[in-house]
Amino acid sequence: MTDIEFKFRNLTLNQCLILAELDHLLGVNEAIHVKVEQINLIHSRFTGPRRDKQWDGIKFRAVQIFSELKNEVSIEQWLHAPELIMDFIAHIDDFERAKVQHDEAVRIKLERDISAFKKREAENRAIQYATELKVAIKTVNLLSAQLAEETAEQKKNQNTEKMYCPGCGQLIPPYFECYC
Repeated sequence: MTDIEFKFRNLTLNQCLILAELDHLLGVNEAIHVKVEQINLIHSRFTGPRRDKQWDGIKFRAVQIFSELKNEVSIEQWLHAPELIMDFIAHIDDFERAKVQHDEAVRIKLERDISAFKKREAENRAIQYATELKVAIKTVNLLSAQLAEETAEQKKNQNTEKMYCPGCGQLIPPYFECYC
């Protein structure tokens, strides 16, 4: 079962989700220049000299998201992260449409996989039931043949059944009585 791969502007689904969360954190309706300033500030704190790594005035969750983004993107992408983020934010509507299409494709594939699995399971059960039914029929045939044989033996023995007198123990022919 292979997963359907999601690609949007050379970004993976996880990278896009991180960027969408960042956009939401910065404020969906916030002015672009405010977002640009925040993004550049946070990125400069990550890429700047060690002494500049003070997070005063920056939301802790924004730092966490940038850290996640740094782990997800290549070094080349990280160096140009502000442009990447702003490009993504500018096309976030396209991402949301692509995400909906991807989710629909994943749902359809999952339904097909589940349907195929249920079909295979039903076929396997049918084969198992057929095998069990064959064994049961064979057992019934063997038992009926054995019963017929026993019945025939009983009928044969019924006519030649030996009777002993309960009093003296003498062998007497059928339908006769002992006069002891």
